[in-house]
Amino acid sequence: MLHDLDELVLHCRDERAKSYIREAVACYRSGAYRSAIVATWIAVAFDLIDKFRELALSGDKEALSQVEAFDAMRAQNDIPRSLTFERSLLDVAKDRFELISPVEHIDLSRLQEDRNRCAHPSMASENEVFSPSAELARVHIRSAVEHLLRHEPSQGKAALTRLVDEVRSPYFPMKLADVRAVLASSPLKRGRTSLVRNFLIVVVKDLLDPATDVRQVAQLNQVFAVIKEMHLGVWRETVRSDLSKLVHPITSADGLARATDLVALDEEVWIALAEAEKVRLKYFITHLPTEQVGHLFWWLNEPMLRDTAIVRAKRLTYAELDEWLYLFLPADPVIRETVIARYLTVKNYDSANSWGRLLSQMADSFTSDEIVAIVTAAKENYEIRGSFQWVHLANELKANKAMADEDFDKLMAESGFEEFMRATT
Repeated sequence: MLHDLDELVLHCRDERAKSYIREAVACYRSGAYRSAIVATWIAVAFDLIDKFRELALSGDKEALSQVEAFDAMRAQNDIPRSLTFERSLLDVAKDRFELISPVEHIDLSRLQEDRNRCAHPSMASENEVFSPSAELARVHIRSAVEHLLRHEPSQGKAALTRLVDEVRSPYFPMKLADVRAVLASSPLKRGRTSLVRNFLIVVVKDLLDPATDVRQVAQLNQVFAVIKEMHLGVWRETVRSDLSKLVHPITSADGLARATDLVALDEEVWIALAEAEKVRLKYFITHLPTEQVGHLFWWLNEPMLRDTAIVRAKRLTYAELDEWLYLFLPADPVIRETVIARYLTVKNYDSANSWGRLLSQMADSFTSDEIVAIVTAAKENYEIRGSFQWVHLANELKANKAMADEDFDKLMAESGFEEFMRATT
């Protein structure tokens, strides 16, 4: 039990509050429980005032007003106003700054009441002085640290605003390691559940918003992952309880594409999504508009979306592949299968040249069996072997190295392309 209290002392972020809590623990150990409670309240009072000062330095006008009022009372030795200020400290922290939650306010108010009973010569009865138990003193010490002393000075609206402004900044980092470092030094590190949840919801809303630019989406993807690392429990609960509600109103193609990108980030997100929303997103993928085809390269790599993405990938048109193929390189087996199948059945030179050009871009990805299929098709399809693009494609296939040079040369010779072999040796 005492070891737990020692750990609580270490969790205090402010040195002055830490010294008072250390004193409270020492009183507790010696059995001076009244003194322990008084020292704990003093730690809370000074910690709140110090937090007001920190917020004032960051530009918070309400915090500056509180600090100026406190300093004026102290300079004038105004005892009545000082007592009033102290009595209102917890209300101000809860209502004006959201430094503590309503439940935490109740716990700390009990500390304040018990401190008054300990510090003033009040008597429960004519012959009995208030004598707190060891358990009561220990509860107050723990509540003070867990609810207040361990936290950054901005845990409510100010903290959320700071976090949101930071991640939306064009200077926010892109690399995962850098994002971890930045958020580890932010209010998120020891953020309350409400702060983590609200921040995560803002991040999800931005990820779902088609107006969020591509660079910022990449940054937010990293933020989404780091929140999970730092606060797994809150992350899971928020995703389970709020994600489907956020996705449900989305009806535009751009919005649905962003929603599908989001669920592709993490398998747990897909699992948490309501079944009706899964059905909607799958239908969207299979009927994906041409302008959204670029998203397929991402979804094909995600196990929970791959089968659905394959259905749409097999219906890719030449125009869609011509525009988006660079995103699929090195080409997925489904993309290779689709392009090869179209190439094998071309009906004219123009088609042979067009599809042959696409195959040339993908040549590095082909397996030896696929190379055999392409060469065999060229042998049997006059439109292919007579096209201008065929010679270039054949050179790219040889450079692939999926087949040994001698095996490729033998295949070409057996397929009747001796002239090609002579031209390239």
